[in-house]
Amino acid sequence: DFDVLSGNEEIGLYIKVQFSRDIDQPEIGWAIASPEGIVIAGSNTAMSQIILPQARSGETWVYLISVQPVLCGGNYFLNFGVGEIVNGTWSFL
Repeated sequence: DFDVLSGNEEIGLYIKVQFSRDIDQPEIGWAIASPEGIVIAGSNTAMSQIILPQARSGETWVYLISVQPVLCGGNYFLNFGVGEIVNGTWSFL
């Protein structure tokens, strides 16, 4: 079963992450993409100037991401990434 969204409501998404290594400043990113892989919207904690607390190897954290995308009818993919920024480049877990 899939939920159907009207296309203009706020969505709250919980992401549960178990860290396999120490991360001084975790970053979370998300993107909404078309079935063809075209990214329609997205953001991350760095762009939003959100600083997440340090995470240690073996810890499990649950994060809440709220988004309010304005979408036309259709199917979309919601992608997430967790990692850190090292020398200005994303390093994914």
